[in-house]
Amino acid sequence: MIRLRTLGLLDLRGSQGQELRPVLAQPKRAALLVYLALARPRGPHRRDTLLALFWPELDGEHARNSLSQAVHFLRRSIGAESLITGNGDELQLASQGLWCDALAFEEVLDAGRVSDAIDLYQGDLLEGFHVGDAPAFEHWLDTERTWLANRHGKALEAVAEQREMMGDYEAAVSLWRRLASRDPYCSRVALRVMQGLSAAGDPAAAMRHAQAHEALLRDELQIEPDQKIQALVQQLHTAPIPEPQQRVAREQSAFTGPAGLPGPPRESVAVLPFLNLSPDPDQEYFAEGMTEEILNALAKVPGLKVASRTSALAVHRLNLEMRSIGDRLGVRTVLEGSVRRAGNRVRITAQLINVADGYHLWSETYDRELGAVFELQDQISHAIAAALELRLSPSPPPALVRSGTASLAAYELYLRGRYLWNIRTPDSLQKGIACFQRAIAADRSYALPHSGLADSYHLLALYGMMRAREAYPQARKPAARAVEIDPRMAEGHSSLGCIAFSYDHDWAVADREFRTALEINPTYTWALHWYAWFLLAMNRIDEAIAHIRRAAELEPLSPILLARTGHILCFAGLPEEGLRYCERALELDPTFAVAQEVSALIYGRLSRLPEATAMLAQLGTRQPSRAAPILLPYVHALVGESCKARELVDGLGYSPEPGRGPLGYLPLWICGTYALIGELDLAFRWLAYMYDERAFSVVLCNVVPGFENLRPDSRFREWLKRIGLPILGLMMNLMSCLSEMAEGVAVLNPQIAA
Repeated sequence: MIRLRTLGLLDLRGSQGQELRPVLAQPKRAALLVYLALARPRGPHRRDTLLALFWPELDGEHARNSLSQAVHFLRRSIGAESLITGNGDELQLASQGLWCDALAFEEVLDAGRVSDAIDLYQGDLLEGFHVGDAPAFEHWLDTERTWLANRHGKALEAVAEQREMMGDYEAAVSLWRRLASRDPYCSRVALRVMQGLSAAGDPAAAMRHAQAHEALLRDELQIEPDQKIQALVQQLHTAPIPEPQQRVAREQSAFTGPAGLPGPPRESVAVLPFLNLSPDPDQEYFAEGMTEEILNALAKVPGLKVASRTSALAVHRLNLEMRSIGDRLGVRTVLEGSVRRAGNRVRITAQLINVADGYHLWSETYDRELGAVFELQDQISHAIAAALELRLSPSPPPALVRSGTASLAAYELYLRGRYLWNIRTPDSLQKGIACFQRAIAADRSYALPHSGLADSYHLLALYGMMRAREAYPQARKPAARAVEIDPRMAEGHSSLGCIAFSYDHDWAVADREFRTALEINPTYTWALHWYAWFLLAMNRIDEAIAHIRRAAELEPLSPILLARTGHILCFAGLPEEGLRYCERALELDPTFAVAQEVSALIYGRLSRLPEATAMLAQLGTRQPSRAAPILLPYVHALVGESCKARELVDGLGYSPEPGRGPLGYLPLWICGTYALIGELDLAFRWLAYMYDERAFSVVLCNVVPGFENLRPDSRFREWLKRIGLPILGLMMNLMSCLSEMAEGVAVLNPQIAA
């Protein structure tokens, strides 16, 4: 029995369970198989219809020849008896030898087995699958995909309503969430999620879902949420704060992990982003800043495990239940709260929740003047430590929050700047820079905005939004000033390390600054991340792998860090492991551009061109991508399609001259493409361009796949000396090449080898 899975990622298995990889590696032949299995009406399909669907660009004779070859290939792969020819002009799949999940889905749904149908639906029809030169097939696929998705949506809704009638709101909410993930813009479904959460006794989660839905509508569609949602939000706003519920003892087994392994320590907490309940939605930055300050304070409590900010933010966006949040972050308690600011007063409500049973361990509401915000953050942090029965010494307990400034205006401007910095668009970074500069003007002895300013210019250069020669000189002074003000601040040392590594090519200073940052704060993930890149460039591969794995361990739910971990592992010679990290990033955010970009790169490295091109096709769907058209010729070159790669890279219209080439890390792929297709002179011109522009990518020329063609050339050795990179990597590659040549000689002529 052949098993064909089409709901989600395409998968084809033979009668012994083996993957029929040759079929999957040929998109058009795989598409033909799927069409024959699913196209309506079921049964035989005329050859002229198939010719028009799959080979519209060919004349009649060549199209028929292509179809004959495809049929021959499929018969050889899945068995001659599986593909039936009728009347000489028709093709049909033999139903008795084939199981297909999409067909089974409709059969059990028609039979009224709705729950079984939901279990079969593992994703939309042929997710990520694309056949570029078959528009008629793509149109059929879109239509069929929509039909099946609508049936699945109705099934989810029917079961969700059934669970609500039974009073099982937790199960109902889980189903409504699945519907919301399919259509996040649908206010009707968002309202049902909120109503279910409220009925289940979790109004805070209902508020979080409303906030996420509202932000999505405003950011993506520039519209306001439905009035019914606004009314429910208002009702939740005005509802009295619930009294803290008594802690309920639970069996230890409630906290055991898989296979009975011990669960997370009792002294563990995740801080979810505080809700902004202020009348002014622009106060979002203040609520986010309050969250981060309390998280940083709790991280200083001895014996307390605190989930990272990025990972907590990731699960918050997923709108998970408390138990799921605890499982994903490896914590037993969750702190959530809200911030309402009006004028010079602020009201903060905070609740510490036991994830096993959802009961409050501690809950409090604070009303303060805005000037007392630092004392308030410290008070909340100590209250949480006390609730977890953690002792702070010496007595009196130390302050957990270091304000760094007496200027409330400078503090607020810094919070707003970091909020904008995290968005990471050209506009947000420039606005963030303005906020950091105003914060510095308000208090020049405040270290944090200096580091924020340096980090902003570093990102502008890295992403090619600004020339490195213009950005890094503006980053250097504030980074040095941050360290001068507070030598024990890891962020400042890490920023200095990035400048020395990316721009100055001063490897000794970069090494020293990264190590200093990690001595101050061994869990500062961005220092681990950048130090891993540095170690990779220095050809200290094992150290690079250890540091980036440690960063991913600390940030298990950060899409950007997971994607960059995959990136470094690919360059370190572990592409399969790197791909797994990218897959985890895309599970958290299926539209995350960096993970899509790195996944395409790794697929190319693994010679899986269909997956690479499909990933790049997705990369530009949410917003225009500068990386996708530059990476496309590179992945074609990686798999040996030199003519196609040359056509694509020449068609970009770039030139290795000031103002005519891309910036940041993007020139690397153009240089690598020309190296792979044998255009060595052009590749060296692009290497010179990267060096002259001080593009970050030039420091990676010792490790990037494709540059092997340049390394035996004496010009490359001269470039390594000019950049200052170690020759060790070159010597190792040469030794490897000599070893491979010796092995080849031994195989071809044992006497010569002897």
